[in-house]
Amino acid sequence: MKGLILAAFALYGCAVVSAQTCASLYGQATSAFTGTSAPATTVTSKSTTTTTTTTIKSSATTTTTSIKTTTISSSKSTTTTVPSPSPVKTSTTTSTTVTSPSPSATSSVTCPDNAPSTDYTCVQQASWGKCNETWMIGFCAYSCGRCPKSNDGVFNIPTTPIDTLADSATKNLYKKFVNTFGKYIISGQSETSWDYGKEGADIDYVYQQTGKYPVVRLFDLMDHYPGHPDNNAIARMKQWYADGGVVQLQWHWRAPIGVREFYSDKSSFDASKAVQSGTAENIALLADLDYAIQALKDIGVPMLWRPFHEGHGTWFWWGSKGPTVLKQLWQIMFDRIKAANVHNLIWVANFNTCTDCYPSIDYFDIISNDKYGGKTDYASHAYEFVTMANMVSNKRIIAMSENDGIPDPDSCKSENAMWSYFATWNTEYIRGIDTTYLKKVYNHALVITRDEWAGVGN
Repeated sequence: MKGLILAAFALYGCAVVSAQTCASLYGQATSAFTGTSAPATTVTSKSTTTTTTTTIKSSATTTTTSIKTTTISSSKSTTTTVPSPSPVKTSTTTSTTVTSPSPSATSSVTCPDNAPSTDYTCVQQASWGKCNETWMIGFCAYSCGRCPKSNDGVFNIPTTPIDTLADSATKNLYKKFVNTFGKYIISGQSETSWDYGKEGADIDYVYQQTGKYPVVRLFDLMDHYPGHPDNNAIARMKQWYADGGVVQLQWHWRAPIGVREFYSDKSSFDASKAVQSGTAENIALLADLDYAIQALKDIGVPMLWRPFHEGHGTWFWWGSKGPTVLKQLWQIMFDRIKAANVHNLIWVANFNTCTDCYPSIDYFDIISNDKYGGKTDYASHAYEFVTMANMVSNKRIIAMSENDGIPDPDSCKSENAMWSYFATWNTEYIRGIDTTYLKKVYNHALVITRDEWAGVGN
């Protein structure tokens, strides 16, 4: 999976960097397939492979939610093909004040300056005007002037979701996320949506290893489209909610026209045409969207809705045409869902630290980061946390909507990077985590599991 993204990164990088750097990127990509070691450099993205057919906003007053933050560190795909991601009316904003369990109000933020390859330094890349290139996302923060300011530790989180007409169950769920933010980290795990009959294998694995179930379970609409069975996904979501869990729903949206693939290198679907009213691409996109909207209605339960995930990258068709098109797609979906009277969604915008990728803050409830730094990467990733807190002026919940290694809860607390929740990716990602460490996390006093969920944040 990782190799697929590295390969895509390499191909793109070759178009914008020198031959020497290109060779380095290609070496990293090929090593991911062969198992040989690659240069010590991280690529911010993720991939998963298999093959296919399936390879794998209301009137209010104001209250406030305060917490504390600090320090730092820095960072899937499939094929049918499997994955390894009008402003709402508001009057005055209600917010709540949540206090972090951390003893210190703020700490220093360490700003990394990691280059994308060993061929050239960050100073060189910045001097050549490369800081705004897509392949530089996540790299050279110091040289490119992207160091976050020290966070003041106070979060003013609205106490109601952006959807002013959200149903009571959805408002209550959102309230629990607000009230736990900064105090606890909610556990999460992805199922294997494409592995028919074995979708819950990794959920069961977590229970077998820890004696606990995660709160958040990641589901997918990837196989829910006209003429294709949905693999009982809707029923599974309803059951998970009934069992006391929380649904996070993503959509590996298979291209509406042509080959039904979500990877941009496997589909010729042009997202820039899809946002133009009346084009064939736009008509097909709206038809698919309406089909998905019906699914959201059929599911009925409140959920974390994470569309266009990882759109800061170019590996999925929805991110392949850049931030402007990505934000137009978000607007189209948001308006369409609002017009369809769907009110059971908590909107999760998942574009990591790509400031230009996000729509207005009035269009999402949670901002999230997907972290793939290695199965043994248990760092708090406070750099990303503080960066994202600065991006939303401390007015949104911050989550880790996908990860490989799980951030150590003690580090998250001491470094003031209390992610709302983590959500470990499936298959080798969860199974590659040391089982002793996994048990420690799931039984940690700061981590909420499904059996504890009903009793917190009310």
